[in-house]
Amino acid sequence: MAFAVPLVLMLHGGGRSLEDLRQVRQDEALRELLHLEALPSADATGDWLRRMGAGPGLAALGAVQRRVLAWGLRQMKQREFTLDIGATQIVAEKQEALRTW
Repeated sequence: MAFAVPLVLMLHGGGRSLEDLRQVRQDEALRELLHLEALPSADATGDWLRRMGAGPGLAALGAVQRRVLAWGLRQMKQREFTLDIGATQIVAEKQEALRTW
């Protein structure tokens, strides 16, 4: 549980790499709200994931993630959603860049 919860929070927050766990660690308000005192480092989480391999640990992580997502969707008043699976974010730090669809 110590590794799963931060990973789920990171994934639902848009994280893409273990280094994104730093944002969860640095978010004092979130940690206080969820009563998360000590969070594992990105290195420790990577070690845990390697030990788990494709075994029950990753399956359990997937189950936790599905339950968190289902809970979040139930909390919303909106019942229809559009999923744009082809969307790709391209970060450009150019003042002359224009927004596109």
